[in-house]
Amino acid sequence: MKTNLIIALLLVCSTVFAQNTDEKFKILKNKWVLGGSLNLNFYDSEQKPLRDQIADSEHKSTSLGINPDIGYSVNNNLLLGVKSGFSFGNQESLNSQEYTYESNFETLSVAPYIRQYFPMGSKLAFNLEGGAIFTKRWEDSTNNSSDDILTRDASSVFVGITPGFSFVLSEKVFLYSNLGSMGYNYNTSESSGVEKSKNNLFSFNLFTTNLNFGLLVFL
Repeated sequence: MKTNLIIALLLVCSTVFAQNTDEKFKILKNKWVLGGSLNLNFYDSEQKPLRDQIADSEHKSTSLGINPDIGYSVNNNLLLGVKSGFSFGNQESLNSQEYTYESNFETLSVAPYIRQYFPMGSKLAFNLEGGAIFTKRWEDSTNNSSDDILTRDASSVFVGITPGFSFVLSEKVFLYSNLGSMGYNYNTSESSGVEKSKNNLFSFNLFTTNLNFGLLVFL
């Protein structure tokens, strides 16, 4: 619902700008842009089942992600670039029967892209990005029923497109948003050097809860 409201607001703003000016959103050719996004997430939930036979439980997670972005305009409103990302976090679970589970993870990603901007007024543009995302994840987990540390290494490749909007904040700075994605995912994982798994799927989650914001600055 929140995502739909944001999209509706952007579309209304674009209509207003388009009616009041003949100028169009433009990223000039042969310009460098630099920016990215910072993501900080907290999650805390408690479950108290009505049946006494089922234990109460609590789940917590915290993560921080840093995602730099650099691009070069090979033509007006057309960027070639690369994004990278590093994130780390912690997850904890416990219940009233004194079972505890904890995991720590780190991820690293690289994502080359091509991004086209379609002006919707002087300050707003719809952008469509195509590219690939290569991600590596490392995770260590423990629980109080065993002294062993379970390690898990996972890799994934995504190839697809991502829509979004960009809004001009000043002459050299604009805000951008990515709204979901559509494409092909291939994932592999290995746990403690023993258990291996592979899967692939086609995902389509446009205009859902996958909403990210960032800033880009003209150099």
